[in-house]
Amino acid sequence: MRIDIAEAMICEMILKSIEQDDVKAIEAVLSGGVDPNKPLPSTGFSMLYVAATMPGDHAEVVQVLLNGGARPNGLTHEGLSPLYVAAQQGNSKCVRALIRAGADVNFTTRGYQATPLINASEEGMLGAVQALVEAGADVNRRNKLGTTALGSAIKSGHLHVANYLQSHGAIQ
Repeated sequence: MRIDIAEAMICEMILKSIEQDDVKAIEAVLSGGVDPNKPLPSTGFSMLYVAATMPGDHAEVVQVLLNGGARPNGLTHEGLSPLYVAAQQGNSKCVRALIRAGADVNFTTRGYQATPLINASEEGMLGAVQALVEAGADVNRRNKLGTTALGSAIKSGHLHVANYLQSHGAIQ
């Protein structure tokens, strides 16, 4: 298998630019014709997915990618959305940017049928939970095991999230 050195260098530059919130570099890459929905060779994920997943809440980069044509509901080969992973990481600014761009707040994963809200609740990510609830996420949707966001928050010991969900009509 041949490795395209130029493609590998561009990919590495993109990853560093996302990590460093280098909006100008991302804009340059997009204006150069790089498809923001094409999986990066080194990760297998789109730039938007990488930016949504990366610790540090890279909302400006996410917005530039969305403006450049990145699909807010694009799925990985594993069936995960950028919103799902941004919520899991607690990247609430990314969550809000993705929601504004039309990301499905009630997206469910394939097998487990978890939602971004259930995932964020399980991880104790109050900011992401608030953004999802404010955007109309179903607070009482259940995953494949019958667990709601409230049940996930309680089971994981995130009482601050549980209290918030209850104040917004969530049931266990």
